[in-house]
Amino acid sequence: MTKIAVKFWGTRGSIPTPGPRTVKYGGNTSCVSVTFGEDKRIIFDAGTGIRELGNHLIKTQKKIISHIFLTHFHWDHIQGLPFFAPAFSADNRFSIYGCENQKTKLSKVLSDQMESSYFPVPLKKLGAILTFKPLTEGSYLIEGLTVRSLYLNHPGNTLGYLITHRNKTIGYLTDNEFTSGFIKKPKSNHTSCDDYNLKIIHAIQDSDLVIFDAQYTPEEYQNKKGWGHSHYENVLTVAMAAEIKKCVLFHHDPSHTDADLDKIGIQCLEIIKRRGGSMDCIVAQEGLEIEL
Repeated sequence: MTKIAVKFWGTRGSIPTPGPRTVKYGGNTSCVSVTFGEDKRIIFDAGTGIRELGNHLIKTQKKIISHIFLTHFHWDHIQGLPFFAPAFSADNRFSIYGCENQKTKLSKVLSDQMESSYFPVPLKKLGAILTFKPLTEGSYLIEGLTVRSLYLNHPGNTLGYLITHRNKTIGYLTDNEFTSGFIKKPKSNHTSCDDYNLKIIHAIQDSDLVIFDAQYTPEEYQNKKGWGHSHYENVLTVAMAAEIKKCVLFHHDPSHTDADLDKIGIQCLEIIKRRGGSMDCIVAQEGLEIEL
């Protein structure tokens, strides 16, 4: 059976947070890689974490071919691309996916951040072959992988992704705001569940692993409703309703220290136990690798 490995290169939201208080969980912004055996790799987002991923790839591979799925174009999800060393080599090839509209083109957004006012090397000078592939909400077959993209609840056009390969499904749903409406398992036919939450529950039903935006505590969320991020209790409610196997809390708030995230992890396990669930739940750490 093909080994599937999920590795976290950047777990922080909003802005990089280096320093002694973020060593355990990391200070780089969003980047996650998923490898399928020896021949397939996808990369979720290009935050500052993609720099270390690039350094690793250069040391371990001669020719690098990968698919990069961007959720959206906020700084913390694209700011690492100019420092992604494999993109400077003509031997490498990358397909870059993301949503766009008439005013915001995928290639233009990435080239704009590398204009001379912001960066010394323009996008067109990168040596690798870059192919830009706009996506909308829907299902796609990419190199034998089934990719489902979902519009998420976040300011601007934002996509989440579900990747299925050989009956294993991995979800990446960051920069997403769940509401606090009553949620019950879909099979119960309860009708008072919030429509958006229900859409996500159906999409991720029985997934093996889902990476969720869980930037806030419930207390912090009260003053940040509408900012496009979730608190961990709502995440657990959705994840448990969908009966997923492993829930990974991600996109950590810049103010949250290692001690804060340790506490959140413990609280989440207590909530799951109190609700009678058996779902595994962990807090994402830079360098963590999970095999499926």
